[in-house]
This record gives sequence, C-alpha cells and structure tokens, in this order.
Amino acid sequence: MNHLENKTDEEMIILAKQNGCKNEVIGSLYLKYEPEMVSYMSKLCLNKQLAEDIVQDAFVKIYTSFDSYTPKDAKFKTWMVKIMLNTFIDNFRKQRVRSFLNNELSKGYSIGSSETEKTILGNEIFLILKQGINSLPPMYKEIMRLFYFKGHSYKELEKKLNLSESRVKTHLHRGRDLLRRKFINNRIYFY
Repeated sequence: MNHLENKTDEEMIILAKQNGCKNEVIGSLYLKYEPEMVSYMSKLCLNKQLAEDIVQDAFVKIYTSFDSYTPKDAKFKTWMVKIMLNTFIDNFRKQRVRSFLNNELSKGYSIGSSETEKTILGNEIFLILKQGINSLPPMYKEIMRLFYFKGHSYKELEKKLNLSESRVKTHLHRGRDLLRRKFINNRIYFY
C-alpha cells in the first residue's frame, strides 16, 4: 500500500486502472471515507445501523462500477457521494413500498417465515401491487406510483400535480382504499 501514500483519490484510481490493483485502491478509499460517509448517512436516516448498511451497499456499487468512473469527469468524492445518495434513495423507496405492503395491505397477516419465502412472496406481492396500482383510475394510479415507487414527498406531489397537500393525502387514502377493495373483491389476500 506504500505506493498509494500521498496520492490523490484520482491518481490512485488511474494507477489501479493501469496496474490492476483495484481491490487495494477500493480498500484504501473505503478506509479513508467509510467513517465520514457513515456519519453523513446517519444524519440522513437517523439510524447508524441502517447508515452502515447503506455505505456498505454503496461501496459494493462503487466496486462494481469502478471501471465506469472517469477522473476527468468528476472528483472521486463527488461520484462516491452521488452513489451514496442514490443508494439511500433506493433504500428509502424500498422501505416505503415495504411499509405500504405491511401497513396497508397485509394488516393482520404475516408474509412467510423464512427469508427465502419472504423474498419470493415479497416479489410476487410487489408485482401484484404494481398491477393493482396500474389498474386504478388515472388520478389515483399516478399519485400512488409517484409516492410509493418514485419516493416523492407530499410537497413534491403538490407541485408536480398542482394539488393542495390535503388533496394529495385524500387521493393517496382513496387510492389505497380502492386498491384494498380491488384485492378483496378479487380474493387476493396476503397471508
């Protein structure tokens, strides 16, 4: 690791691409930035364990997309933070969909017992949920899709759809209600 000392992030990455020492460079960058990124993510998600998971996931993405990074386009830290934020947003969206499934559609039911069973059932439920939302009237379909799958906030929905916040909440409530009734009428239950 001697040869990496006193080099900028970008110089290390160029060296890694020339000499094939990707693992060493990523390891060095991880050690350098992991504490700072965990602290940053902890402020965003207010949960240190979740922040650590997000940083781990982001570094896996950095590792897998390492060859696509070009130092002349952006500083490494800028590129890394963008990946961190996108990983955080992806995680937020997944949690929002999971929360919707758990709180609104499967009240009183459990989804499987083993992790594999939960994953398989979760994917199937996600597809059923997506089909259900796509079958809603346009005003409910759009607001449900933007809120649950795209991660828009109430304020963003207000601006994008030109509705008041109370109208946004009402549309979301009615959309969930229609979806729940549609599933019950079609005898789709989440056990």
